[in-house]
Amino acid sequence: MRFGDTLCEPQEGFHCIKQKKGSCELAVEHSKCQPGQYIENTGTALSDTVCVDCTDGSYSNGSVMSCLPHSKCEMMGFKEKKAGTTSSDAECEKVTSVGLVVLVTIAVVLVVAGTVAALLACIKYRKCNPQHSNKDVEYKSKQPSEDDETAHFTSTNQQQISVPVDILESAPHSL
Repeated sequence: MRFGDTLCEPQEGFHCIKQKKGSCELAVEHSKCQPGQYIENTGTALSDTVCVDCTDGSYSNGSVMSCLPHSKCEMMGFKEKKAGTTSSDAECEKVTSVGLVVLVTIAVVLVVAGTVAALLACIKYRKCNPQHSNKDVEYKSKQPSEDDETAHFTSTNQQQISVPVDILESAPHSL
């Protein structure tokens, strides 16, 4: 009986680092690429995996055959929250229009200020000019007048007010 030489190869995922007579005597596991690197050449039975660093503007988790470009947040309608690195993609977030926020804030402030100013003016006007408030006016019996078309009123501070009768008749509230 005759025996032949057996050729040995390393297992899958390993490569030979020491050979003797065409057979592998010692094998080691293939290198794993790190985040920030891509696999340029996959390891074989006779060679290790070749890893290459990603260039600026790209990233890899170490398990891909090429680096991927960072996301362009602005081109997608977002803003960049965190810049990408060679091992991670850029992080994007929704854009809040500062101009719109400022415009709405100014509009709200102006409306509130205008309302307060109008309210204060109304209060001051009625307080300073009681003849314009029908609460402070008492109807005094009609005094004789030449044309008989004027009603006379006396305010609480004894001011005399004369109003044409046709205005009183068309007013929604009677005095």
